[in-house]
Amino acid sequence: MVKRKRGASSQAIRPDVEKVLRQAFPKGAMALALDIQKSHLADVFPRLKTRLLELDGAAVEFERDPLGGSGWAAGGGRLPKGPGRGERDDHPSSYYLFFLAATAEPCRVGDEETLKVGFSVALSVMAPMALVVLNAIEDDEDGFAYSVPDIVPEGTEDESGELVEIDLYCRRTLPAEGLAALERLREEIGAALEQFGYLVLPEEEQDKPVPWLRVPAMPFGRPRHLTVRDALFFWTP
Repeated sequence: MVKRKRGASSQAIRPDVEKVLRQAFPKGAMALALDIQKSHLADVFPRLKTRLLELDGAAVEFERDPLGGSGWAAGGGRLPKGPGRGERDDHPSSYYLFFLAATAEPCRVGDEETLKVGFSVALSVMAPMALVVLNAIEDDEDGFAYSVPDIVPEGTEDESGELVEIDLYCRRTLPAEGLAALERLREEIGAALEQFGYLVLPEEEQDKPVPWLRVPAMPFGRPRHLTVRDALFFWTP
């Protein structure tokens, strides 16, 4: 796996991001349990999913809900009480995950029957904050995913067999029209999320430390360098 670059920053967190964090953790401490039903995610999810399904130039190829299941249905109203698990049995996480594959012709790369590029879209349960991460998903010949996308992209093999980060892979492989189509899709995803009250966490804010936020010993365990991203997007035991 290609590891996400991390680097502690002494800069202050951007005011709008700081505001979301303070609202998410008004007592300056993370909770021992996640209450999905009282989250912004629960309020907007069915309508937001419908909006993402309607995006031109994209297809939802993968979902994982915060309980480790295979996703929740779109539609009107709030989430059903106590949404159940799907067929998978992943660990719970603090975020809902979509993978939106780019479907525009110039975005097709490699073996177009199995490899698809697009964006992982993570919606935090903790606060109306989202991540939009360039990523790829790979299926086998029968259409079953064996590369599971998440918020830290795995490496992708280029034509020479070298394992490279997905952004470099796209720059080497896609024509200018494909790169432009990906950027348009990123902007459309961001606009859809903003429409439903989400702030997309900028890359330059993700690794900034949150020194005032206390983390209980269980179930989290405080990282040595607790970042904005750590506070909102994590796996639970």
